[in-house]
Amino acid sequence: MQRPIKEYVRFCGSYNSSRSNRLKANKDNAESLFDILLAILIYYGKLRLYLNVFDFLYFTYFDTFLYHLFLPNSMALFPKKLVAVVNEKIEIGKAMNALAHMTLGLGANIENKDELRFTNYKDKDGGNHDKISEMPFMILKANSNQIRTLRKAALANNMNFVDFNNTMTEGTYEDQIKRANETKEELLEYYGIILFGDWELVSDLTRKFSLWK
Repeated sequence: MQRPIKEYVRFCGSYNSSRSNRLKANKDNAESLFDILLAILIYYGKLRLYLNVFDFLYFTYFDTFLYHLFLPNSMALFPKKLVAVVNEKIEIGKAMNALAHMTLGLGANIENKDELRFTNYKDKDGGNHDKISEMPFMILKANSNQIRTLRKAALANNMNFVDFNNTMTEGTYEDQIKRANETKEELLEYYGIILFGDWELVSDLTRKFSLWK
């Protein structure tokens, strides 16, 4: 009876040792797989980070730099500059509505319409596409406080401008006028502003803003 007992003990020891080795191997494989997955995630994370940084730098600064770089003769061609700065925080529909109202208002403000360089773009079939300005019209983006500061600078420089704010939406025009009369300037949320003036001065005032996308 002794031998079977010894063989059973040897078998159990061998089984436990084998099971331990298998568990250790499985653990090593799991750790290796985890290391590989972790390395992939880190690589992917870094790649996404690099792409995000590139996107931010390009769309925030580089495209605006290129715009100024490739229009070196614009000042000679056009002594006046037309620039809109729109609040990037508002809905696109509100932004477009503000831009339309401001453009209409600015056009009414300009006494000498020749300064706006309107021309007729005639197509090959003889169709007229009239009253389109030859001037470049930059659309930039900012936030409400930056637009407020820009408006103050335009006032200080006696520049022709039109702005649009949150009191000018919703309800009838009587409601909007009443709301504007009851709101202090410091509480206004600016949706946008359009400047029209000396090329160099407008450029200096708006140089820090990036193009609207």
